[in-house]
Amino acid sequence: ESVVPELYAAACHISSRAGSAILWDQRTMHGSRANNSLRPRYAQFFKMFPAEHPAMTEKRAENRRNGILTKLRAVNISPETDLSFLGRKLFGLEQWSD
Repeated sequence: ESVVPELYAAACHISSRAGSAILWDQRTMHGSRANNSLRPRYAQFFKMFPAEHPAMTEKRAENRRNGILTKLRAVNISPETDLSFLGRKLFGLEQWSD
């Protein structure tokens, strides 16, 4: 905090309820202060971009699908039975448009 005090002074506090999602563009400066409470703070990070993004080649999409399938199965999640259609689309296992 003492390294760049003007950044901390300009910070915007964002509070949320349990189960909420806070989304922002990763190019936006962001961070968090130390948690000095007795309650743990959890975070889950997601990286998303448009399905038709130019960097998403068919080979890259296939590699992502295979990696996701491997990780899901490693924790006993069956994409076919444990994920909704939307869940499979979000993981890139189903097409967004037909």
